Amino acid sequence: MERIISAWPQVLLNWRAAVKKCDRIPRSCFIGVYAQDAAVSILAFIRLSDAHLHTNLLFTEKNTNDVPARMGMLFIDAILDVIVGAFGSKKIVLDDPVPELLAYYCEFGYEPMKKHGRERPAMFKSVIVR
Repeated sequence: MERIISAWPQVLLNWRAAVKKCDRIPRSCFIGVYAQDAAVSILAFIRLSDAHLHTNLLFTEKNTNDVPARMGMLFIDAILDVIVGAFGSKKIVLDDPVPELLAYYCEFGYEPMKKHGRERPAMFKSVIVR
């Protein structure tokens, strides 16, 4: 993980915490998207809920030098659609989204999720599995 993000000009998220979290959370994995020069340009950490009803995007970040604006989420959203199709999830959930990006996520069809006992905010998008 460190090798991947060390080449990026700016890293905003705590990927060390994500690695620790991945070790503790069953049904979770990292996804790397190779966009240019055989280097990972987009990185995501996802998890499937116990009954596979939700596919959760826990972390995602891109190398701003390699990926133009708006393309990072476009790639991740497409990958999440494939994962949802494979496991039959009903929703894609963005856990604890960056507050400054809420309007951006809404442009991709995500909407705020009601708290219902959650400690952190979340956004979701209902999906239709074909």
